[in-house]
Amino acid sequence: MFTVKQWRLAKGKTIQEMADACGVHYNTYSKWEEDPGKISIDAAKIIANALEESVDVIFFGSDSTKCRV
Repeated sequence: MFTVKQWRLAKGKTIQEMADACGVHYNTYSKWEEDPGKISIDAAKIIANALEESVDVIFFGSDSTKCRV
């Protein structure tokens, strides 16, 4: 599973670009990468949107919205 930082790097974005896309200060976004356990649900949605991925894929490593039988 990728970390938030690895997702950012894979998408070719800088911390500043992600902070701008998320509408937060550089330091706020940087702290999210350092300690993703403290990212709120709302912030996770914003990050996922900025990375053009689903929250499930970024934070849970899969698409948990698909039913598995």
